[in-house]
Amino acid sequence: MDGSKLRVIGGWDVHVDGENVIQLAIGEERKIAFNTVDAGPGIMEARLDSTDTPHIIPNTEENCRVETTAASRSKLILNPNRAGNYRLVLKWGNFDIDGAPKLLYVHPASPG
Repeated sequence: MDGSKLRVIGGWDVHVDGENVIQLAIGEERKIAFNTVDAGPGIMEARLDSTDTPHIIPNTEENCRVETTAASRSKLILNPNRAGNYRLVLKWGNFDIDGAPKLLYVHPASPG
């Protein structure tokens, strides 16, 4: 089991800005697909930790969840419901996934 061998399909670059931060707005869903074939047996886990004080986001499946889409594929689905700064923690078993944690900024919903 080796979390460093998980790969984002298409790479992280398509999901982050020039500062290596994932940018989302409230109500915007982001799906990130992972190839897990070389990581060995395991389960992908994800959580969002608020870096603002106080910690305001509960770790619920509504905000951040992982789906296994095939034997060698997992999909991370982000849909945080509160604006703020977060750290996206990704694990394969107890091992960190290569390229994680990532910073995530959630913008307030735009009016209209």
